[in-house]
Amino acid sequence: MMVKMKPRVDCIIADGDLGIVVDVAQEIGIPVQFRAISACCIWAFYAVPNMIQAWELPIKANNSFHSIL
Repeated sequence: MMVKMKPRVDCIIADGDLGIVVDVAQEIGIPVQFRAISACCIWAFYAVPNMIQAWELPIKANNSFHSIL
């Protein structure tokens, strides 16, 4: 009789939207080899700190959404 073995997970390729996958992988000791995110997300990571420093964020309550655009 042949015993069927389950394949072992060596690494994870995670999408940037699934941040919890990265946390779980680190918790159980599986390396995350690649994390794909869109160019829009990369822009946000770089732009948001500058927007906070320029007092553009957080958006003030007295500004309407349309006036910001």
